[in-house]
Amino acid sequence: MNTAEMLQAAFKYVKYLQAQVGILENLGSSQEDKEERRIKELEILASAGIQEKLYLEEKCLVPSELEVVSFMRHHQFTTLMYID
Repeated sequence: MNTAEMLQAAFKYVKYLQAQVGILENLGSSQEDKEERRIKELEILASAGIQEKLYLEEKCLVPSELEVVSFMRHHQFTTLMYID
């Protein structure tokens, strides 16, 4: 490994560590910050640009709670089908 490759690898590792620090800082934020961040996320998701992109890709957003319920119902239904 030459000097340039070593410096590039070190740079990537520093970027990785910076990302880890950012994640840990976000985990330590207060509940109010989390609620504010959630509101901002919802505002972004409701924006015209995001909605258009979802429409063009024939996709929609579903809360994860509903996804779990749907999976459980499907799993029970397929289990019942195998019992018969």
